[in-house]
Amino acid sequence: YRALFNAEPTAFSFQGYDLMKYCVSTMYDGATDFTQTTSLPYMRGLQGNFRFERSDKNSGWQNTATRDIIYSPDFTVTLTR
Repeated sequence: YRALFNAEPTAFSFQGYDLMKYCVSTMYDGATDFTQTTSLPYMRGLQGNFRFERSDKNSGWQNTATRDIIYSPDFTVTLTR
């Protein structure tokens, strides 16, 4: 990241990586028809966890496996539950 963008990665860099990895991994494992399913597999990412679920086939997706990370000005990271 530093070599490519000449900057330090931010929290959004890790969120984007986690979300893209989740989507690509889920499709690679065979989940391609998202309109017919009500839950997708669990994955633990660098910054966030993912488990998308919905109550029925007509409702929206909700991530039920989130976690919060706090980035401090001194570059320390705190995981909250």
